[in-house]
Amino acid sequence: MILLKYSSNAAVETNGYDLSNHRNWSGTIISVSPKAYSHSAWEYYIKYPDGEHNDFVAEQDLAMATSYPHPENGTSNTYYWGYCTYGAKQLAPWIGNGWGNANQWSSSARSAGYVVDRNPMYGSIVVFQSGQGGASSYGHVAFVESINGNTIQIKEMNGTGGFGQYSVRSVDNASSYEYIH
Repeated sequence: MILLKYSSNAAVETNGYDLSNHRNWSGTIISVSPKAYSHSAWEYYIKYPDGEHNDFVAEQDLAMATSYPHPENGTSNTYYWGYCTYGAKQLAPWIGNGWGNANQWSSSARSAGYVVDRNPMYGSIVVFQSGQGGASSYGHVAFVESINGNTIQIKEMNGTGGFGQYSVRSVDNASSYEYIH
């Protein structure tokens, strides 16, 4: 069970349904699907304890609930389960906790003394900024599994495989992205 909360500025579902009366409500994710109506990368079907539900909630209208009950979360990985940041930390445990959203990882890593450059290496973390490589406005991070010229193969969570799932894909123009070592 994954609990989420609507953000305090949620306005409408991606199909136009008014969400203003649900601001700061908490609910359970029933399913996640690729966007159908908006510029959001994902849409969520949320169900509430009273039985009400919303079908087309965009990712930007959600905030994590203050209590996150997933049993895989622990002190060694404090990122929210199911997101790319959680998956990257599981594959590269040397990554720090508390680095923020994926689009903040390059800056956080530099501040923590890690090397951040445009040179992919096996085992490094690739950082996709908003709009790069299909990333949402929060960015995306993934584990580099192999390099072939200017193409990398990555293992990612919450990518092409969906929320909470790992998947593997190839990404061209590898020198366009930043890597944390």
